[in-house]
Amino acid sequence: SDPVYDQLIGQAAAETDRDRRLEFFQQAEARLISGAPILPVVFNKNKFLIRPEVTGWYPTLLDMHPLKAVRLKGQVDGLK
Repeated sequence: SDPVYDQLIGQAAAETDRDRRLEFFQQAEARLISGAPILPVVFNKNKFLIRPEVTGWYPTLLDMHPLKAVRLKGQVDGLK
């Protein structure tokens, strides 16, 4: 917890003048935002080259691929 932020919120809660209360809240909000971490949002684009004889492989949002479903055309289940 930030003692300065807590103090500003306390002052805002005790303030009866609307404009002064708003000033305290604005200062508290600015302090809160300035101390917040910045997390960039990144969307990667992947390109996949899959040979035509490969089946059962599909691009997924999480880039996780259940390889149990991937086959070569003509491959029989149970054979490796």
